[in-house]
Amino acid sequence: MSTAEKTLLPITDEPPTLEATAAVEKLEDGETGEASIEEQPFRLMIKAPNGAEVPVIATSQETVQDIKQVVSETAETVEYSCFYLEYQGQRLDDSTELSELDLEPESQFELFEDEYTEREARLHVTRLRDLLLGTVTASADVAGLDAGAPIFDTIKHPD
Repeated sequence: MSTAEKTLLPITDEPPTLEATAAVEKLEDGETGEASIEEQPFRLMIKAPNGAEVPVIATSQETVQDIKQVVSETAETVEYSCFYLEYQGQRLDDSTELSELDLEPESQFELFEDEYTEREARLHVTRLRDLLLGTVTASADVAGLDAGAPIFDTIKHPD
């Protein structure tokens, strides 16, 4: 088994970021040297308040914002739209590159809900509507008809 195949085995079931996918492709192509060692993907674990633990494959060139994007698109943490990440008790700035952090193998980030601003509240509502709509394809002949109608016949509040 080649080095590239060994690298791919542990990450097949986890959501990789774009940069991590590119790094794995470089390893598959047989590229070696200093650059590929720095770009070697590693695993992070994101612990959410709902108890979910989301594994993320990343490279050192990625930012905290890239990790947040992957987390917000994962089924286990889809309900979080306004949050921040902490590592070793320190709140992480979204623009911080992972290479700037003193990460250890299997590092764990914690997800904390944040205060909503007006902009973030609007984004949250838009995102909720998108989730309720499901996968709907746009059609030119029905544009504007029943725009935003959910795919559900009724929505009930649990008693």
